[in-house]
This record gives sequence, C-alpha cells and structure tokens, in this order.
Amino acid sequence: MEEYLSLIDSPTIRRTFSQYRASNHKLQIERGRYENVSREQRFCKLCNNGEVKNEYHLALSCPKYEELRNNSNNILKNLFYLNNTMEGKQKLFEHAMSSDDAVLVNLLSKYIFHCFSERDKSLKSMED
Repeated sequence: MEEYLSLIDSPTIRRTFSQYRASNHKLQIERGRYENVSREQRFCKLCNNGEVKNEYHLALSCPKYEELRNNSNNILKNLFYLNNTMEGKQKLFEHAMSSDDAVLVNLLSKYIFHCFSERDKSLKSMED
C-alpha cells in the first residue's frame, strides 16, 4: 500500500487524490484517448489558454483554479509560486506528490479535491 493512503483520513479525498495520482480521472488528457482526440488537441474546456488539460494544467496553471491557489496554505503557495518556469513548478509538484510528509500530503490532497469539485460544478453549469 502506498504510504500516502494512510495519511489521508477522508475516504472521498483519498479516492480523488489516488485517482489523480494514477491518471484515473476525467481530465481531457485521459478522456481524449477514448474519444480519438490527438494528445495535443485535448484542451481544457474551462479556460482559453490553449493548453492540454492534464494533471499539471489543473494543479498549476489553469486560471479556473487561481483563486484556490491564491487562498491555499502558505506551504502550497510556495509550491505554486516559488519557481517561475513551468518545468520548475512541475518538478517541485512531482516531488510534493511523492512526499510522505503528512502535512503536505493532506494539504495537497485537499487542494486537488477542491479543484475537481470546482471543475465538476463548472462543467455541469456548462451543460445546463
């Protein structure tokens, strides 16, 4: 069993975080595989950045979640804003995702959970 699983108390947050880590989610990067959309055309439907909706886009760059990033704990703010390049941010993020620090894992898992909750609400309102 992965260490992080024992660090997250909420089953709902743990499930969302596990799915995110394993790319078992409904982001365009994965959905497009089943819809025969080429990888570079799997754009985010919630912003106009022209970026592929992958794990990094959701967590680090999509403007839809900017408020969540800005209102996050200072530990996460450092993760989001410490490095100016996307490559640097991705490396820091990968390190954080594989951490066994209980505080960091819980902060990160809650942030990812809130991003997916916001995403689901936004997509639902687009359908209505």
